[in-house]
Amino acid sequence: TTTIKATNFMSIIYNKDKDKDIEIDNTNVFDFSTQQKEEKKEEEFDNNNNNNNNNNNSIQLIKTFDELNLKNELLRGIFAYGFEKPSNIQQRAIMPFVNGRDILAQSQSGTGKTATFSIGVLQNIDESKVKAQAIILAPTRELAVQISGELEKFGKYTDLKFATVYG
Repeated sequence: TTTIKATNFMSIIYNKDKDKDIEIDNTNVFDFSTQQKEEKKEEEFDNNNNNNNNNNNSIQLIKTFDELNLKNELLRGIFAYGFEKPSNIQQRAIMPFVNGRDILAQSQSGTGKTATFSIGVLQNIDESKVKAQAIILAPTRELAVQISGELEKFGKYTDLKFATVYG
């Protein structure tokens, strides 16, 4: 496992094997001394593991949605929804998601987590197959409705059908 220090106290942990999970943790650090201790631990961890890394294992930081090489219809939906550039979590997590990696992401409210996995899901759906290709589970009806709304907005220019089921 390798840890990369990123902006905004976000650390990205991923396994060298592409079939393993990625964990993205964006936690709030309130105690400055704790923050310094964590940064030192991460730096030591990085220094100990840099010799074992190869360039294929680094997380690619995406600066624009255009760099993601998304389907034109999806990209059109992203821009129509008002997105101009990816947030921190989107810059780091969309591409691994699109590439089929399992991701665990934690970030503050309003940072773009729903958009991150929604874009990944929509990019990976094969529109030529008329069958259910994705199921997203949510703990509450309200969140299920919110996620469905996001999917519909991003997928506005696709031929995809969405259904929200709760009860």
